[in-house]
Amino acid sequence: MTELVEPSEERRAAAAALDVLLAAGYRETRLPPWLDYDRVRDGLDRARVDSCKFVAPDGRVLLLLPDPTLGVLQSLGGTGGQALRVCYWADVFRVVDGRWTRGAQVGAELLGPVGLDVDLEVVDLALAAAAAAGCRQVRLVLNDAGLTEGLCGMLPPAEAARARRALEAGDFVEVREAARSRPEVAEALRYAGPAADVRSRLKTLPLPAAVEARLAHLEQVAAAAARRHPAAGVVIDAGMVREIGYYDGLVFQVIEAGTGRVLAAGGRYDALAQAADPACGGGVGFACDAAAPAAAAPGGGGGGRGGGPWPAAGRRECGPRGGRPPRARRCGWGRGGG
Repeated sequence: MTELVEPSEERRAAAAALDVLLAAGYRETRLPPWLDYDRVRDGLDRARVDSCKFVAPDGRVLLLLPDPTLGVLQSLGGTGGQALRVCYWADVFRVVDGRWTRGAQVGAELLGPVGLDVDLEVVDLALAAAAAAGCRQVRLVLNDAGLTEGLCGMLPPAEAARARRALEAGDFVEVREAARSRPEVAEALRYAGPAADVRSRLKTLPLPAAVEARLAHLEQVAAAAARRHPAAGVVIDAGMVREIGYYDGLVFQVIEAGTGRVLAAGGRYDALAQAADPACGGGVGFACDAAAPAAAAPGGGGGGRGGGPWPAAGRRECGPRGGRPPRARRCGWGRGGG
């Protein structure tokens, strides 16, 4: 359900979020209203979004900007081996329920460096942007695309394929059935909660080195985020895969506590950044659908429904049955995943 938000409230929320990014040293860039389809085809396939295409007078196939990250990568043309910090406030166009739909997004991209401090910088900015827009009661949900893939890879091939399909469908009962040969893996994929509890579900299994590295990095991000933002509930959700799109590392959502409304979402997209510029070490960023924090903020609509023009966040119970908070299942406008 789409929630109506006063344009003035949406502009206020977007401007407040953008001010946070500018104050952090991110340079605002004006994104093109359309992209060359041939230049962004690979990224578009990874993003898995329905774009609005049209034929230009010169015969080229263009598409209205479907994803800000693709626009940033095309417009910058390369990093020159340097760290680039850019932010934007742009209209994004998607096909939603068969109709062309426009929505404003504010976000940031950090291109070049990789590592814990870099990921934390972007997570901090996403939380700060949501707070500046008026949303202070939030939860931070973290995952790593490589961790989820690595956990699935610990299953026999047929079970792994079945588990991946179940995760994509958001069917966590089917995940348990799919991974019957290794119930510890199923429980890790089904669980969303404190970081330490994910590892406890895997303690009887030897972890491949790649899975151990992904999990350790995610635990470090979660611990640091909890220290820096004690008011935000921080959880790891190894089954959060829908809307990941082109993300291949850290992926996160900032959601409104109690409603599951997704206020911001982002993650790491190293392969996409390197495909656009081989000299680039990687990329990480996030975006806010401007209408979502506007609706969540006091006086902005509220009501627990999904704000913005994209589909509302779905929800399911986190972790084992019994008393755990709801999990946001879709960011709706995700940037490809973000």
